[in-house]
Amino acid sequence: MYPLACFLKKAGNFISGSDRSFDNGKCEQIKNLLIGHGIKIFAQDGQFTTAKCDSAIYSGAIEETIPDYKTAKKNNIPLIKRSEMLSSLISSVPGAAISGTSGKSTTAGMLFHIMKESGKDVSFISGAKLIGGASFNFGEYPFLIIEADESDGSLINYYPETGVILNLSKDHMEISKLLEQFKSFISNSKKNVVLPRDLNIAREQNNINRVIYNNPAHFSILERRRDYCIIKYKKERFTLNLPGKHNILNCLAALAAAELHGINPRQGARAMSCFPGIERRLEKIFSAEKIDVFDDFAHNPDKISSSLDSIIPYYDQVIIIYQPHGYRPTKLLFKEIVQSFTRRLRQQDTLYLLPIYYAGGTAEKHISSEDIAREVLKHNIKSEITSRETLLKSINFSNGKSAVILMGARDPSLPEFARQIAKRCEILSQ
Repeated sequence: MYPLACFLKKAGNFISGSDRSFDNGKCEQIKNLLIGHGIKIFAQDGQFTTAKCDSAIYSGAIEETIPDYKTAKKNNIPLIKRSEMLSSLISSVPGAAISGTSGKSTTAGMLFHIMKESGKDVSFISGAKLIGGASFNFGEYPFLIIEADESDGSLINYYPETGVILNLSKDHMEISKLLEQFKSFISNSKKNVVLPRDLNIAREQNNINRVIYNNPAHFSILERRRDYCIIKYKKERFTLNLPGKHNILNCLAALAAAELHGINPRQGARAMSCFPGIERRLEKIFSAEKIDVFDDFAHNPDKISSSLDSIIPYYDQVIIIYQPHGYRPTKLLFKEIVQSFTRRLRQQDTLYLLPIYYAGGTAEKHISSEDIAREVLKHNIKSEITSRETLLKSINFSNGKSAVILMGARDPSLPEFARQIAKRCEILSQ
């Protein structure tokens, strides 16, 4: 909600809002950033001023029972989901909506970076910040880049000029339901759709230009190292300063989308050679001779697997600290989450499990981190239930080169915890 609120404020609207985390004394940094942008913060008690409220935009993560939702409904204030507002914005201007199970924030950030580095001050609304940058931009150039999320079923409401589908795997719902959403998304795209070559779901439409972003005739991977990849794209050679095959694919999708909107391969390659990365997307936050520490948004099986595939081959030992994201997603993806660890972790690696993240609401708590630990232990992989306090006191690493990766989503306290882990590792490495 933060980048959308700031974007709408920059567009000249009066914006106010509430969040239960603020009322509980959490997320003070985000609260202060919102206030700094001139956004008024109310307590979430249903007492917000309604006289000048034209609409109430709400996150799909909140319940209809919260006081502010009930107040808006009682006062006949139009209630608009965040996804509906994003859909309205992307439908009214030229732009690109980035969808897929994984990689949306990174690819949206890459496309924004390419356009900006090529001299086009485009608008941008994302769920994650560029490292050293922002998660939104209200630009002068008439073009908008957004993430189009499938988790709440709202993907069918987007009508972008260019629709990008990165990948498709089980996440918030079963594959069959996801397929129907992505088919509608393709049909709704006005001019272009960017797809991977192994995703054969495009409906036949003569007016849609289809682009395969990972066409092997257009690119080759010249070198892959621990911290970077060297890529040749349409005769242009450049270094992508990010690890992993998944980031190469994200980069190719961004380059393909940029070409559809006037950016030639040379401009795109030049821009990607200085792409800074995205916060909490396998972000290296500390490095020493024997230890690297990463802060990572990975929470679903696809993201976990991609991160591990990018890290494990280059380290003698990997320590994973995983905070499962929500009770319902953990239950839905339990088997796949376990497999993402057991098929990759080695005997010398360790998986630490924190309690499942719970943001409030009516979730049924029929699963726990202990269930994951038991299944992982059956495969002779070290797995341990822990708390943050205990972990900071006990974490250690062996001889050789080690990596520590904190994995988890949504919880705004995770970046600070990652910094505490990095500080602990810094002390141990001295």
